[in-house]
Amino acid sequence: MRDLHGLSIDAFLAKLGEKFTLTPSATAVKPTRHGDFGLYCGGRWHRMTLRTDLAAVADAGEVMPPKSTWFDPKLADGLVSLVLD
Repeated sequence: MRDLHGLSIDAFLAKLGEKFTLTPSATAVKPTRHGDFGLYCGGRWHRMTLRTDLAAVADAGEVMPPKSTWFDPKLADGLVSLVLD
């Protein structure tokens, strides 16, 4: 990871700890179940496990945060074609 939004590695991991259970790992982490992630940060591997289940959030009538893959500017919508001769 290169950009931690101006946070130190420890502060970044603490921020992640608000939503995930973080467990240090001596080896590369491979997800084993839904909500399980591997993170390599600061020269160390961490297993990240979601603290809440999506179904529990939906059942409680809560709203999930916007998707993290958002990017701007968006590509123009529409059909693009290239005439080949």
